[in-house]
Amino acid sequence: MNETGKNKYVEDILNSLDGMQRAEPGAGLYDKIEGRLSGKAATTIIPLRRVSFAAACVLLLIAVNIIFMSMQHTKKDNSMLEVASFYQLTNNNPLDNL
Repeated sequence: MNETGKNKYVEDILNSLDGMQRAEPGAGLYDKIEGRLSGKAATTIIPLRRVSFAAACVLLLIAVNIIFMSMQHTKKDNSMLEVASFYQLTNNNPLDNL
């Protein structure tokens, strides 16, 4: 590369930075930094909509769990009765009358 080619290359690189903007920090960054420097913990506010959605999901999961557990308990009772009747372990056993 000759001297003019190098100068043009350097100028192209420097010109590529034209139109760039400075990075801007988030809205709460300065508050967080000041809170850490002063020893105070930065408080985070969770929107009520998000909290209510999470509470609704938890309640739904609990309700579904209770329903499935009650269905499983009913199946278990029925299957035990079937096994008892198959092996004739019910109260109608003729040997109990002896």
